[in-house]
Amino acid sequence: MRWVLVSGILLLLGIGAFFFAKTRPAAEEPGWRAMIEKAGPEKAYAQFAESVAAEPPGEQHTAAHNFGDALYEEKGLAGLSACDSRFGYGCFHQLVGRVIAEHGLGAIAEIQHVVGTSSDSNHGVGHGILAYLGYTLPKLKQALAVCPSGGPAPWDCSGGVFMEYNFRTMLGEGPRLPGNNPYAPCDALEGVQKTACTFWLPEWWDRTTFGAAATSSQSFANIGAYCDGLPKAVHGACYGGTGYAAAAATEQNAEVSTYLCNASTANTAYRTLCNHCAAYVFTTRGKRPSCTLNEF
Repeated sequence: MRWVLVSGILLLLGIGAFFFAKTRPAAEEPGWRAMIEKAGPEKAYAQFAESVAAEPPGEQHTAAHNFGDALYEEKGLAGLSACDSRFGYGCFHQLVGRVIAEHGLGAIAEIQHVVGTSSDSNHGVGHGILAYLGYTLPKLKQALAVCPSGGPAPWDCSGGVFMEYNFRTMLGEGPRLPGNNPYAPCDALEGVQKTACTFWLPEWWDRTTFGAAATSSQSFANIGAYCDGLPKAVHGACYGGTGYAAAAATEQNAEVSTYLCNASTANTAYRTLCNHCAAYVFTTRGKRPSCTLNEF
């Protein structure tokens, strides 16, 4: 397929996948590619958005990943002009990930030429880098080494790498299984990378370890116990990530997210971090509380 690049586009891109999305090949979505070809990317995306407007946020995000897949098949990177901030940026992340997966790390500079170098855009790049390199610990370290700079962790390229390692959104096969070590791969990292990695563990625990009870107070009490099993230096990052997990599990319900954060720990400072990072997910840009590594 011809790879088409569009220059001069600067999209306001948001935080990456708020919810795990198991993507499916575009061929399983009959009509989307034909819609894109007939109406053009922007009008097709508007029709797609209308078709999923009543769905829960998690299902919207999954569908947006799949639409991004169809968009890439039809238009290449040029299709990115149609994607916007809705649905957890699923359209954007899927399309960018496909570009890197099929064209290699050399495509990063071209992607940045199109979308800029903010942490928001680089998060999607992180997904694509790991999918291209592979899902082993050595490849994860390599992905972190080649991640472009831009924006604060854990929302930058490294966040996309860690999320992709845990959830395999680009593979579409579901998250990795927990195995015998709930702290992998973070326990094999050091410094800032270890802290950023730890932030993304609670959502993975919630998705893979506690099953149907994923939104219960007991589930989040268990997550808190897991956090407490980590070195104290990363407790703050873990409870910040617990807030992210709460927002994702409750589909951005502020009241229930607060309840789950408070269930995870009796420590006032950690509860505050948890609630701040939950609010970061569902609060509009410019009014968001701080949720970066500097706070952890």
